[in-house]
Amino acid sequence: MEVIFRGKTTYDNRFVYGYLLKKRYNAIADWMIEDANGLGSDVVTETIGQYVNLVDSSNEKLFVGDLFKCETNDILYRIWAVDGGFAINTHVQMWQKYIKNDYHFPLQPLSDEQ
Repeated sequence: MEVIFRGKTTYDNRFVYGYLLKKRYNAIADWMIEDANGLGSDVVTETIGQYVNLVDSSNEKLFVGDLFKCETNDILYRIWAVDGGFAINTHVQMWQKYIKNDYHFPLQPLSDEQ
């Protein structure tokens, strides 16, 4: 199982991928993600998601927090973190009103936003 995290940087709002590290002391951000080259970036806590070892139809990795539509029924789904793993929620309509154009996570298709 590949363990990768994703989060949006505090300085330019782009996604970075790598290892999640908790920062200490008086830092601007509580978390940072360090890429494979050792470059660390401060990330916005609410945008952090762990890779769930699944890919979409464009072969893009899926992370906790991602939204996607099923090709067969056009229903909107979200990936949630739960104890010991993740879950895919099919009741997104309950919180659909909270999704705005500036929402952290891409709606569809994932590959265009990431």
